[in-house]
Amino acid sequence: GERRAIYTGWNKVLYLRDLLLAQQEKSPKSDCKWILYLDSDAFVREPWRPLSWLMARLSATYQLPPSVVVVLAQEPHDGVPGAVARGGLVNTGVFLLRVNPVEPGRELIEAWLASARGLAPENRWLLSNWPGEQGVLSELLVPGSYP
Repeated sequence: GERRAIYTGWNKVLYLRDLLLAQQEKSPKSDCKWILYLDSDAFVREPWRPLSWLMARLSATYQLPPSVVVVLAQEPHDGVPGAVARGGLVNTGVFLLRVNPVEPGRELIEAWLASARGLAPENRWLLSNWPGEQGVLSELLVPGSYP
């Protein structure tokens, strides 16, 4: 059959899995609590602020439970091919992933990869094209959202 290159967005998921496996070896001795993932076109506007300050503001604003595993934004629906009208994709270009304790974050990453491996044949194009990992995670977290 025809072989396609894997969409580059999947590299972040594999990289995060490797980071979490390394973190698991250190945990609970590690002081690292979160990974802030940023695509190359994103930046931290106030880099002098500690991550604990950001997490406190996010928790207060969005009533995040202490057990939250990942903090993601949802993109507007505008112009996202295949996204349903009730919402857009989750934004996998900027997010926070809890790494201490490491198990919930690792389970999320493994579920994300398992969802990709389990794609129906008509959706396997997500392995080699945008929105790739973004569409798969959106569907995992908000069933019925994509594709």
